[in-house]
Amino acid sequence: MKTDRIPALDGLRGIAILLVVISHVPGWGFAQFGGAVGVQLFFVLSGFLITRILIAEVRQTGTVSLRSFWLRRAARLLPAIIVLIVGFVPVALFLGETSAWLRNSLLGASYQASFILSGGGSLGVVDHMWSLAVEEWFYLVWPFVIVVLARRVPGRGFVSAIAGIAGTAIIWKVHLNVSVPYERSYFSIDGNAFALLGGAVTAALAHRTEATRSNLALNTAVAVIVVFALAPDLSDNARAILWGTLLLMPISAVAVWYAQRGSKILESGVLRWFGRVSYSLYLWHLPLLEAPILVEMNMIGRTVLLLSVATLVSALSTVVVEEPVVVRAKRWWASREHSFGSQRPTAFLPSLDCSPSHTRVSGADDETLNIA
Repeated sequence: MKTDRIPALDGLRGIAILLVVISHVPGWGFAQFGGAVGVQLFFVLSGFLITRILIAEVRQTGTVSLRSFWLRRAARLLPAIIVLIVGFVPVALFLGETSAWLRNSLLGASYQASFILSGGGSLGVVDHMWSLAVEEWFYLVWPFVIVVLARRVPGRGFVSAIAGIAGTAIIWKVHLNVSVPYERSYFSIDGNAFALLGGAVTAALAHRTEATRSNLALNTAVAVIVVFALAPDLSDNARAILWGTLLLMPISAVAVWYAQRGSKILESGVLRWFGRVSYSLYLWHLPLLEAPILVEMNMIGRTVLLLSVATLVSALSTVVVEEPVVVRAKRWWASREHSFGSQRPTAFLPSLDCSPSHTRVSGADDETLNIA
């Protein structure tokens, strides 16, 4: 499947990673809300990109090659994690915490962090890998859902079905926020499904008519208002938390929507560069911010030094390891698979506008950076 990168989405990803990194700077507790914004933005981006890829494949082949899909995800995600695990061993040896590092990093690499943190546990300096777990489990289930919906719900019903699933996830998020501990709601897979599905709805709407988009937006707004109206016993604090959580998703979806249409601001070189290295930078920044240094420095100097190292290592990992692996994996797989163009397209999905401005499925594998 031939796809082109959408530069503005790289820029949007760059903003998200900068927000997340800044939120983890010691002493910058005021920036934590920015980290939450970055997390939501990454989830919506991932839901959008993956759904666009799956829809394109189903339209062209009538199904989704799960083996191909998961192998592409592995080729994109695992090399950077392996580099992190191996590269951080010297620091763990220096601290005398090699066993703990290997145990925690392997748990993170096997996408268990979400379960551990939502249950009140911790993986130390790789706690942030919880978001990777959320996305990976989404990738495990969502292809099945797309295939079933494409075959069972034709035409406009396809978009409505995805919107209905997203609406159910929003209601479930409301339930979790008011009935379970914070960790269970914030770090869990089901507690973040609504954001990924918000991106999925955005992708499904990308080629629909303006009337359909407006009607869906109105229905979603009414549904959210009804949810709050049916929960009169919420405290002011709980209500504020819910509004904050639920509003971030549609705001992120709107940002993704406009980014995929092009934006000069988001296409700036600096933002796109940070978007390109964002996956590795996400993996490396927190372990390095917690790492000891042998030179006496003030907090500002220490933070600048460690973030500079994290950025450099992330760039090297991206250019030297991750991107070459993705290229080789795509070539290897292409040599064993028929071209999508030779397959019979499916009639299950609604017709999509095939004009040049609407045929870009951003970054099938090299574009989809799965972090939050």
